[in-house]
Amino acid sequence: MLAHRLASSAAPRTQLPLWEWRTFDYQPSLWQEAMHDAVRTVPLVMTAETYLPTRQSPCNVKLRGELLDVKQLVRTNVEGLELWEPVLRSEFPLAPSLLPQLCGLWQSPCPDVCPQVPTPEHLLSFVSHSMPDVRIVPLRKWRRRIRLHDCDGERVTILVEGKLLECLSLEHSDSATLLAALKALHLDGERNTSYLRAIKQTLGWLSEDPR
Repeated sequence: MLAHRLASSAAPRTQLPLWEWRTFDYQPSLWQEAMHDAVRTVPLVMTAETYLPTRQSPCNVKLRGELLDVKQLVRTNVEGLELWEPVLRSEFPLAPSLLPQLCGLWQSPCPDVCPQVPTPEHLLSFVSHSMPDVRIVPLRKWRRRIRLHDCDGERVTILVEGKLLECLSLEHSDSATLLAALKALHLDGERNTSYLRAIKQTLGWLSEDPR
């Protein structure tokens, strides 16, 4: 049984673009070997989060506690690593200008009159009543932050849409450092699947990646 505590807010993280690699192809022996030398930087934590994807947007929009966090996929390099840039991070209440900005990031039309958004619940109410393109996807994460070969990462179990997913990820500001870490761990041949893509696949918006 997983020991956990409920986290109500996100820990501060760098706002620089980061190269990310993430796999949902659970391979116990390979992952166990990779985790053998991992430095566990924080205890196991359970977070309740809500993702707000649209079919058309490359932005990963999520709520964690009182924090709205948006990252955008900038590009994918020839090795399949993805560069994600933080484009919006705000606590509540949201500034009046942020709702039109958020609609733009969703690539969805914005209502002529935008309401006040003092809490996450008000944002979810706005989405459910005024943003038919946006899907509300609550999930739970049991996550352990780690450090491997100079890269930060996490080992996560995710409950989403009634499905349990297993995830392992690493990230770094330098793609060569990240790729070297993956090669050292014999993970460089594994397909890279972002949170956003995994959620869209779970919703049936995208087909599963071929092996």
